[in-house]
Amino acid sequence: MSNSEKWIYELLEQEHTAPSDILEHLNGVEPLEIDVNSYGGRVDAGNEIYTALRAYAGHVTVNVIMAGSAASIIAMSADTVRMSPVGQIMIHNVSMGAAGDYKDMEKAGEILQKANESLANAYIQKTNLPKSKILELMNAETWLTADEAIEKGFADSMMFEDDRVPLNLIANGGHLLAPTIVQKMQSLKNEAKQKQLEETKDTSKKRTQEREK
Repeated sequence: MSNSEKWIYELLEQEHTAPSDILEHLNGVEPLEIDVNSYGGRVDAGNEIYTALRAYAGHVTVNVIMAGSAASIIAMSADTVRMSPVGQIMIHNVSMGAAGDYKDMEKAGEILQKANESLANAYIQKTNLPKSKILELMNAETWLTADEAIEKGFADSMMFEDDRVPLNLIANGGHLLAPTIVQKMQSLKNEAKQKQLEETKDTSKKRTQEREK
């Protein structure tokens, strides 16, 4: 999820990963080993994490348990992708909610197609598959087993073929909270801030009145 929504997941004690959780680990050049176990999340957050890891000076290894949707983009950022024997990667088209007339729907479709093409670049750079093939796999909502992911180039090797132990576990999580829950929590936070501001103003006003007596 985005950094601005992170506090909601913390309040509800929900597993989550925001870009800020990743960035705080990228201060040096030492090798990083990351476990990814997520069905996905927000595209913008996934893109930010992907870009930060690709730009990291040290070697990045990602161990995949489940890398679905936006989480699969994060997995593609690694120098080395290792699959759990029971792991999976899922890639599909970008989706979003939209409302309005036919022109709005056409615009939404155009935005989604552009988003698909942008995300396809992450898979292309990892697999060296042609863009047409990647878009075909995305359009079909493709689920890849560990063997299939390695065969198609989405991953490099299978885990447990050596004795390495993960150094960091910084990219995991379950499903995103429903947008209505996020919106409700944001509204409650804003209401609390407004109430606090009004109480502060009332207190300040009373103190001023008392001084004037």
